[in-house]
Amino acid sequence: MVSNTLDAYKKQFDEDLDGIHFLQIYYDPSTESTYKINTWHMRNMVDILRENNIQGEKIVEIGCGPLIMNSLLVSPYFKQLFPSDYSKTIRKPLQQWFNGEQLDGFDYTYMVNYIAKLHGVTGDELANLTRENFQQVLTVDIHLENIFIDGNISNLDAVITRFTIDSCSPDLQSYNQAMKNVTKALKRDGIFLQMGFFDHHADSFEKGFWDLGSNKFEDVRLTKQEIEQSLIQAGLELKAWKECLQDTTNEEAYNNTSIYALYAIKR
Repeated sequence: MVSNTLDAYKKQFDEDLDGIHFLQIYYDPSTESTYKINTWHMRNMVDILRENNIQGEKIVEIGCGPLIMNSLLVSPYFKQLFPSDYSKTIRKPLQQWFNGEQLDGFDYTYMVNYIAKLHGVTGDELANLTRENFQQVLTVDIHLENIFIDGNISNLDAVITRFTIDSCSPDLQSYNQAMKNVTKALKRDGIFLQMGFFDHHADSFEKGFWDLGSNKFEDVRLTKQEIEQSLIQAGLELKAWKECLQDTTNEEAYNNTSIYALYAIKR
């Protein structure tokens, strides 16, 4: 079954998404195709952070899901971490990890150790730093003008997001508006970091898809040019772009062809 409306996305996210099941599907290190995508994003985002001397006080992650990956990537560079997601059910494993609780059904250890090696520290050092810098998990809806359900948050140093604005937008129009909504809270010269899929050959009328439980969800399939144009419309200047053609594709889970990591600043 394919769902393609914002109401359908929100209902499924809010009620049915199991965080551990999501981690097992998309972040099991024994699944070669997704492991390559995840580790490529880890390596290249750390490169972007280092090469551009990116750092600050407060960073919000948009669409954390159950995943601690982005918090681990940015914790050496930002002192206050605010993961956020629309679904309260999917983010439960993330909250458990920050609380130091044992997860039943998934082990983050490989992820902690892999990213720690990129930072040049031990896994324990990175885990402790990330927990120390963690502030709270926020509730967000990227399709609202004020995305923060918990209250108005503004003047942010940075935002990081991965597979969220595109995966939760059924068409280019909703993607462009969500991009504006998400980056609205950035201060002038604030930092925007994004990772995702793109397609060299698609146009705005084609659809990508991804699995969510028993449903296949359509999302917008974007070219690099459409991503760049969306950044411009949101008042962002692209500063760095890294890309990689996938050499393996799990067609049962997604159908985009390439991956990217980018850094932009708010003007």
